[in-house]
Order: sequence, then C-alpha cells, then structure tokens
Amino acid sequence: DAHQPPCQIIIQHNTMDYLHPITATMTAECHFNNDMLWSRFLRTLERHHRARITLHADVLSEGRNCAGFDGGSSCTSTSFAV
Repeated sequence: DAHQPPCQIIIQHNTMDYLHPITATMTAECHFNNDMLWSRFLRTLERHHRARITLHADVLSEGRNCAGFDGGSSCTSTSFAV
C-alpha cells in the first residue's frame, strides 16, 4: 500500500484523553487527510531515511468515542522504494 512506508515507528511523545470508560473491545482509528503533509513526510523519509509526523487517533468502544490519542512519531528506514 502506498500509504504504508517500510519503516520502524517510534512513538516519541503522546497524550491520551479519556472521555468515557472502556469496558469492552476497543479499536483505534486514525484519519490523516492532509495530502501535502503526508507527501512531505514520505519525501523526507526517502531522502533522509527518517521522518517525523504528528497524528491523532480516536479510541472507540461499542460505537462510542471513549478516548483521544495525540502523538508525535518518528520513522526510520534503511531502505525505501517508492
């Protein structure tokens, strides 16, 4: 998939805001809709074999948004092919 570069992901910092108790199975959804920032991230990863990005994810349980995750991540790669 073109949206999944071959790299190791390291979460460097994060915050988690809990809105409701999570009492059942949970899932996390991350929607990143900024094509310009994603392209810059991929170009940086290709050129320097490392890049950083900040993402937000919603944690859902039983159809309810129970938590929000914000984190800054770095990715490192020893090989990269577009």
